[in-house]
Amino acid sequence: MKTRILSLVVALFATITLQAYQAYDFFDFFYFYGYSSLRYRVFATGADVATIINSSHYASLSRVSIPYGADYEGYSYRVIGIGTDAFSNCVELSEITIPWFISEIGIGAFSKCPNLTSIVVEEGNEVFDSRNNCNAIIKTSTNTLAQGCKTTIIPNSVTSIGLCAFDSCTGLTSITIPNSVTSIGFCAFANCTGLTSITIPNSVTSIGVGAFYGCKNIETIVFGNNVDTIGDMAFTGCSKIYKMTIYATTVPTIEEYTFEGVSERVTLYVPKGCVEKYKANPYWGVFNVVEIGGDTGVNDIKIKNTPKKFIYDGQVLIQHNDKTYTASGMEIKH
Repeated sequence: MKTRILSLVVALFATITLQAYQAYDFFDFFYFYGYSSLRYRVFATGADVATIINSSHYASLSRVSIPYGADYEGYSYRVIGIGTDAFSNCVELSEITIPWFISEIGIGAFSKCPNLTSIVVEEGNEVFDSRNNCNAIIKTSTNTLAQGCKTTIIPNSVTSIGLCAFDSCTGLTSITIPNSVTSIGFCAFANCTGLTSITIPNSVTSIGVGAFYGCKNIETIVFGNNVDTIGDMAFTGCSKIYKMTIYATTVPTIEEYTFEGVSERVTLYVPKGCVEKYKANPYWGVFNVVEIGGDTGVNDIKIKNTPKKFIYDGQVLIQHNDKTYTASGMEIKH
């Protein structure tokens, strides 16, 4: 288990989103419309609505048409949702239009779609929008960006980047986070290997677990002056980082594995008068903390030899000295 993976944890989504259905049966069927045959799921016997779910048949899809109704055995089911990971790994998918009647979109519905460049939400949709031609899906009521792609421009009305919004968007080479955003969610930019730098604006107060996990080509990070918490594994695997600048005078709360795999000799620039506060923190203090504008004193880069914490198949594991353990300390035999 040498390769570290931060999974989307489908069970978590099922608990949150499908709780109302867990006591009922369901059935699946295929229905051809427009460019392709899609797979649908109907929850509960007698229900008259359907959700699009994942299928291996989608691998070669370049575009998708979503019907208002899907017919099966003489009955038409009204299509209301796109399920978790429904179009994940559709490497040929280049465009998607979300019709006005879609009211539910699952986590990672369009994750790992490297060629997706056009996302449009139809006018009249009361739940989602793609305001300002942003090439993204935004939850209108909360101003949360739920799904982006490599051409997304985040509108300055968005207040949060949602769970897995850009997960594995390898074609994303740069992104501007506007000063309206206050939170960056779980795995929001995980495995965006095209990113080389990131600037967190002053408006952001929290950065979620795994937010930039696996962004292995990020070299520099700038944190605004209001960041308060940075979640566990937020920058795990970002091994090319050599410089971080943070403008917060109050030391943000981070976890032991927030920067796991990042060199302990990275230069961390902090505000005037804050060097000792950051050095005193057990996790920030491992870096080469200097005052903004001061001398770095860095002569070489070394990766600290610490246990490696990761998530695999929804379970937290720890790897150390070529052995793997559960969070409770039990060794996993290979």
